[in-house]
Amino acid sequence: MPFVFVIRFLVLVWGLCQFVGVGAGTRGAKPGPGKPAPHVTPAAAPRDEQRAFAARFYQRRCASCHGDDFTGGEGRALHPEIPDFTSAAWQKSRSDAQLLVSILDGKGKGMPPQHHRLNRDQARALVAYVRRAGPPRPAAPAVLDDFERRFAELQQQLEELREQYRRLVEAAAKQEAKGANKPAPGP
Repeated sequence: MPFVFVIRFLVLVWGLCQFVGVGAGTRGAKPGPGKPAPHVTPAAAPRDEQRAFAARFYQRRCASCHGDDFTGGEGRALHPEIPDFTSAAWQKSRSDAQLLVSILDGKGKGMPPQHHRLNRDQARALVAYVRRAGPPRPAAPAVLDDFERRFAELQQQLEELREQYRRLVEAAAKQEAKGANKPAPGP
């Protein structure tokens, strides 16, 4: 019976890891256990050096498919799902968090993940750069702050679950060792 509980617990931890994206590669600086999440610049207001970095990165890694003019023109012939970043409807249909995940984790085989090339602040600067291609829109830093706060909470919960799992595995191993040392019951 304890073994079934451990398996169920492992599945729960795995699902939580998938939900928060742990194990999908590094995504910039993550706080360690017990450390608060660092304050990050919202995508709506990147610093000048972040803007310059985002422009260079876009030209080097994104423009070949998404186009210098952000419309996806020539790339759409091979990949019709490439969005037109200048479209108000497209800009409105995607949150900054969704764009951030697309940049860091990629989109299928056509758009590779960039989590190994960009940290979170750089990815947010790229989100802001893509946002500049569309019509002006009101900034929503509170949404990003809520996202970051919730992400930090989930990371903390994950660490707590890992510790609980470690203790359960140790207890199960001790229980098995005790059971292995007992003599077999007689007939």
